Amino acid sequence: MKSTTRYFVVCVLLFTPFLVDACPMCQGGATEEYAAAYKTTTALLVLIPLITGAVIFRWVHRSFK
Repeated sequence: MKSTTRYFVVCVLLFTPFLVDACPMCQGGATEEYAAAYKTTTALLVLIPLITGAVIFRWVHRSFK
């Protein structure tokens, strides 16, 4: 890849997130429905890795008994 093309790709990847706002909570469009969905999704995304880790730990622990 040429250095100018590489530089352009890096600049696009670095500055693209500043152009979009994906969170409705940050834009002032927060209603009770959005707030509940946001909190539920956050809780789900926090709990999934913890539950997965616990299941894997228990599975490995039982296999060595």
